[in-house]
Amino acid sequence: MKAIRNTLSIVGFATLAFAATPPLLAGDDQGVRLSPLAEEIELTEKAVVIDNAWILDDQLLDLEQQRAQVVLERNEHTEAIEPGSVLLSEGDKGLFDEVFEVEVLEDRVEVITGPAVLTEAVERLKIEH
Repeated sequence: MKAIRNTLSIVGFATLAFAATPPLLAGDDQGVRLSPLAEEIELTEKAVVIDNAWILDDQLLDLEQQRAQVVLERNEHTEAIEPGSVLLSEGDKGLFDEVFEVEVLEDRVEVITGPAVLTEAVERLKIEH
């Protein structure tokens, strides 16, 4: 089974705000935030929605090159991540990262990431005003 992709429906929500990890690059208020107005978001094929419970660690590796290592719980969704994917998650562990390298280990998936571009993850955003 592939990772969760393509369409994320948000009924009664409104703005899509985002920040790229690693956390030290953009301050404390990180991640993908969904708030009133966004009615529907159509994600690109590159976008992979990650459940926050799957995120075990997110560490800055290289500030100059803006590279981080994200460690994920290994499951059928995280095993499907590949270079070129864009990881998205909500909340305090919010990710908005492009994937450069993936290593599937026995109990986890380690991913090297960098900043993503919004248009690589979001095909269409419908806003209710």
